[in-house]
Amino acid sequence: MSDNKIDVDKINDLSGVVIAGEKNQVITINIQNSDLKEYLKSSNESKPGLNSNVMPENIGVIKDSLDKMSDAFNKYKNSKEIHVEDEHITRTDLVIKKAILLKTEAEQIWFDHINKRRKELGRVENDMNELRQGFDRLNYERKLHEAYTILEGINKSEPTNTEVLLNMAKLLMVLTPDDPTDEEKLLYKVVNLVSEPKNETEKFQLAQANLYLSISSRPFNHGAIKSARKMFSDLGRAEWVSHVDNILKDNEPGSVSIVSQNMHQQSFQFPGKWQVIITDAFGSTMMMDLLPTGMFTASQQSAGISLSANGNWSYDPVARSVYFQGWVNNYMPFLMQIFIESFFQDGFQGIGADGIGYQFRKVR
Repeated sequence: MSDNKIDVDKINDLSGVVIAGEKNQVITINIQNSDLKEYLKSSNESKPGLNSNVMPENIGVIKDSLDKMSDAFNKYKNSKEIHVEDEHITRTDLVIKKAILLKTEAEQIWFDHINKRRKELGRVENDMNELRQGFDRLNYERKLHEAYTILEGINKSEPTNTEVLLNMAKLLMVLTPDDPTDEEKLLYKVVNLVSEPKNETEKFQLAQANLYLSISSRPFNHGAIKSARKMFSDLGRAEWVSHVDNILKDNEPGSVSIVSQNMHQQSFQFPGKWQVIITDAFGSTMMMDLLPTGMFTASQQSAGISLSANGNWSYDPVARSVYFQGWVNNYMPFLMQIFIESFFQDGFQGIGADGIGYQFRKVR
């Protein structure tokens, strides 16, 4: 490899060089911003629920840096990759990360609106119609349309990129809920491309495509949903198995136990003090105080270390998920999403987006 180095324009707090290789040029970027570094290293895989662990105050900085990285690609048109330490980011990877961040922005608009409404109401309100009042859906959809547009652009040059197709289909399910044909066209294309999966990634993509096809229109195809569940289970994707279970629980026809669960869900009182048992390698426990105003405080003992956190919480009965967003020890971002598997007399249990089990029990 040549020792030639070409200075790249400063990218906010990034500094980078283009190193001439024997075949292709590679843009190497050194990063000081730890939040940006973690985001660049994060997987582009689709997730149930929230899309990334990005705190609201970091979205703007990361978005601007991704734009500047795109400028670097445009400046050095022969470059195929950006290297960030051990991570190799292609042009397509960068576009997907930009789209995921835009979807995260849209989700943050919803999250902020829910917290604002709860403060206005003076309580945590489970009536979603009441919570939706005054929601800025135009701004929300504008972010999603922007994400779809940039994915559509890369799809024209890479029409068989299944990760791009899956992300486009997910966006269409939100943007055009009354017209399932547009996302189904993309999903069937994914199924055809990975019908004989060659690796774990393609198996995972096939499972997602089958799941989205089974729920893209009413009535849901319960047989296909259960088939997708088995695929996720075989892959060890606990968070997706829990996500599918919640879909089945909420939509299985004629099930008395499901009706009972839904009635319990509607009357369930989340505010209060909770002991949380976490099924991680350390046998961790957490104490949480969920306030009616939508705020929370928490303390956790893990591997002999004491941690405290505070921030906002919310519950989405449609997704059967509890969301927590705040700070650990006032400086480290704290983001947690739990897909509720079942309610019981004094609590509930579920699977986190991290694949770990959580059991909440009310402290009397």
